[in-house]
Amino acid sequence: MAMAMVALLLCPTAAVEADEPDPFGPAAVGDAIEQGTLDELRIQAEKALQDHLATTPRQPEQAEQLIRLAAVRQFAGHFGRADSGAASLTESQQATLRWLADQPQLFDTLALAMEPENEPDAVLDVIARLREAEREQLEQFAELTIAFAVVWDNPPDLPHEPEDPLNHAVELFQYYLRNHEGMRYDLRRMPWELSIYLAAGQASVQEYRWVRSQRRYDRRQTQAMGEVYFDVPYDQAGLYTGEWQGPDGQPYTLANLRSAGGVCKDQAYFAAHVNRAFGIPAVICAGRSGRGVGYHAWIGYLKPDRDGAAWDFSTARYAEHQYWSASVDDPQTGREMSDGDVSARGRLFGLPLRQRLLSTAIVRVKDLLEPDRRAELLKLAIDTSPGNLAAWWALADHYGGEGADMREVTEMLRVIREFTLNRYDEFGFELFIRTIRGLPTRVQFQLVASNHDMFRRRPDLASRLQIVQAALMAEQGNERGALSLWTQVARRNVQAPPVLLEATDRIDELLREQEQVDRLAVIYRTIWEQMNPPDPSGYAWTTPWFLVGQRYAQALEDTGDRATARRIRDRLDERDTREGAQAEVDRIDG
Repeated sequence: MAMAMVALLLCPTAAVEADEPDPFGPAAVGDAIEQGTLDELRIQAEKALQDHLATTPRQPEQAEQLIRLAAVRQFAGHFGRADSGAASLTESQQATLRWLADQPQLFDTLALAMEPENEPDAVLDVIARLREAEREQLEQFAELTIAFAVVWDNPPDLPHEPEDPLNHAVELFQYYLRNHEGMRYDLRRMPWELSIYLAAGQASVQEYRWVRSQRRYDRRQTQAMGEVYFDVPYDQAGLYTGEWQGPDGQPYTLANLRSAGGVCKDQAYFAAHVNRAFGIPAVICAGRSGRGVGYHAWIGYLKPDRDGAAWDFSTARYAEHQYWSASVDDPQTGREMSDGDVSARGRLFGLPLRQRLLSTAIVRVKDLLEPDRRAELLKLAIDTSPGNLAAWWALADHYGGEGADMREVTEMLRVIREFTLNRYDEFGFELFIRTIRGLPTRVQFQLVASNHDMFRRRPDLASRLQIVQAALMAEQGNERGALSLWTQVARRNVQAPPVLLEATDRIDELLREQEQVDRLAVIYRTIWEQMNPPDPSGYAWTTPWFLVGQRYAQALEDTGDRATARRIRDRLDERDTREGAQAEVDRIDG
């Protein structure tokens, strides 16, 4: 099906007869903007979609009509709400809106890209500024334009807090346009869903120029660009204080980071921006695990592979961090993503825009689909664009919902195995859990038990599946079995912090509910005594040893053993070298 759709979507848009004005064409959209009737246009598009969705789009004109109707519905819905009441648009925003109506590629892409977190008026402000600076190039670099619009409507934090953050956005946009021939990837064809990782750049254009002037980076192959993470010397003084120890009065810049050094978060910031300076999408990763902070930072970056390009989350990290899964902030929405989500999104690379638009359009109109047709069209969305995360999540929710057909669930699990395992394992794990979570507890338990081998090549994910299995045991009333399994997982994963912290979260919650805090303290003592203390530093408080130690001390206090709790907290304090750390410990002790 996917190859057939590729051929279809490369066909040009079907022409509308000259004597039959298109009720959803640019002229109709422009009239609705002028007359303030975008909401009425949205309702009309919705009615047309309900008729159009009666059949599956298998011809070029059907696919293009679905894209257009979905885009008009989205566009009118987002910007119609912004142009009403107290939130009415300014004259400049109205002018930008009218201009967008006549830009076919920008219109469709922006309309379907918008998420609830995107502020319509702010998006228009960004586009207006880009248009003022580079009017003739926006359609040529349509996807890069969209990426900047959906990232800078809510500007990323910048190191130096300029008076007008949009000046930074415009300068960065112009940097990419004027240097596009020297970038490692063709930015005219880079999907906007990947270009957002360029648009989110926080370093200045001057810093990017400094990077490009360094021959050591200009000559380095794209596959090896993650290695620049280690070009920032590790700063032991900064590790000790928990603050960057740059030159007195000097700004936080890429050049100063390379000369003065930094800790892992500074190495990640440096490496991400060196990659972005060459047009290589990059993300900063933070370790994630249960309630634990997990202070570890590294990067993922897009590097060439046999399929065109894929994300690499291994090169730019220390060996001891390999077991940590990553939390990545989505530059568009601010939502937390996993490194598995970002990796799977890499499948968008190289796909034609019209394919990706059709896939997104299907997801945007899924609320209009009858349940018996929803799965069919969501499968088409995935076939057409396998990197469309929203399509995968929607299909998982559909299969795992109330009254799920077990044959369909089994088929979904087969697809997860085929698509994700050994390449997108974290994404596959999340899909698996999401697919089964709406099923009865008994059925979930059976599916987890029968698929225990799914992640056998990833011991950390296999252990996380056991944590889920134990939770299902507890839901079925077997709390003793659940506690036993969680404890086994915790003890087996003392050197795999994310799994350890997730398992102890569960143990802590259950034993406190059962008012068995004495038993909880014993379990914490057994685990904590097997853990290696970190070196004294300003980041010791984020390590698993410190986090488990805090929980151990709290459990001791709750049993009334304040003397032992105080000794544990003293040991923690010896490793925490932040200024004021002792005061924090005293506050906790009360």
